[in-house]
Amino acid sequence: APAPRLAALLTAGPILSAYRAPGQAGPEGDQLVMGGAFSLASGQTLSGSLVILGGVATLEDGSRVTEDIVILGGTLRADGRVDGDIVSIGGLVDLGPTAVVAGDVNVLSGHLSRAEGTRIEGRVNRGFTGPYSPVSYPARVWAPGVDWGLGSVLTGGLWLIFRSVMWAMFALLAALLFPQHSERVRRAISQRAGVSLGLGALTILVAPLALIIVTITIIGIPVTLAALFLLALGWAFGLAVVGLEVGQRLVIAARQDWAPALSAGLGTFIVTLVGNAIGLVVPCVGWMLPVAVGALGLGAVLITRFGTQDEMAGVLPAPAAPEMIEES
Repeated sequence: APAPRLAALLTAGPILSAYRAPGQAGPEGDQLVMGGAFSLASGQTLSGSLVILGGVATLEDGSRVTEDIVILGGTLRADGRVDGDIVSIGGLVDLGPTAVVAGDVNVLSGHLSRAEGTRIEGRVNRGFTGPYSPVSYPARVWAPGVDWGLGSVLTGGLWLIFRSVMWAMFALLAALLFPQHSERVRRAISQRAGVSLGLGALTILVAPLALIIVTITIIGIPVTLAALFLLALGWAFGLAVVGLEVGQRLVIAARQDWAPALSAGLGTFIVTLVGNAIGLVVPCVGWMLPVAVGALGLGAVLITRFGTQDEMAGVLPAPAAPEMIEES
C-alpha cells in the first residue's frame, strides 16, 4: 500500500526537481518530486515508489517504475510501465498509448486521461469529484475471531475491564505529568460544561469535512496527519480530565482525601466502564454517552488550549464590571 511509503517520503525522501537526461542511470529507492519537474527517460528504471507533490513527472516510452506512484495536486504524464498502483488525489494523470499499469489506478478528486492502447491490468477506481460528495467506505470489515472457550459474555466483559484499566492508567499519568494543565481543563469542564460540550460536538461534526478539504491540497497530507494527531490527543486528554472531575466528586462525596492522580484514575475507570458497558448492552443508542463525554472533554481542551490558558481568558468575553454610581 502507498500510505506507509508516503509517510516515509514526506519525512525523509530525497527531493527531485531536475530533468534527467537520457543515458543517466535511473534513480534508486523511493523518490519525492516537490513543486518541480522530473523525467524518467526511455530505458531508465526507478527502483522504488514515486511521490509527486504539486510537481510534474514524465515517464517516457520504455521507462519503468517498479513500485507505486502517488500524485498529490501534481501531474503525471506516463508512456512507460508502472509495476505498482497509481494513486492520484487532486491531481492529473495522463496515460499515453504505450503506458502499462500492472496495478490499480485510483483517482480521488482528480482527472484521469487514458489514450487508446493504454493497458491497465488492475482496476480503475474513481472517487468523489468534490469535497462535498459522499465518501464510500467498506460495508463490512472482516477480522478473524478468537474462541477462548469462555463465552462471548465473559470475554467481552474482560475486554471491557481491560480497556477501562488502560484508560485509567493514562489518566493517572496525565494528571501526574501535567497537573496544572489538567486542573485548568477540569475547571473549564466544571464551570463551562455547556460551552465545552457544544464546542466539542461542533468539532466532531466539522473536523472530518475540513480535513477532507485540506487533504486534497498540495500540502494537505502533512497538515491532516498533524491535525488528526492533535485531535486524538485532545480527545484522550479531555476524557482523562472528565475522569478527574468525576473522581474528585466521588472522593469528596466519600469524605476522602486522595491525590488528584488517583482521583483521575478512579473517575476515568468508572466513566469508561459505564459508557462502554451501556454501548455493549444497548448498541443502538449506547454510543451517545461515550461520544458526549468525549465531546465534553475535547471542547474543554480546545478552549483552554490543552490546558495552557487559565480558565477561558481570551476565549470568552469577561463579564463586565458593575458600574459605580457616585452619589452627589
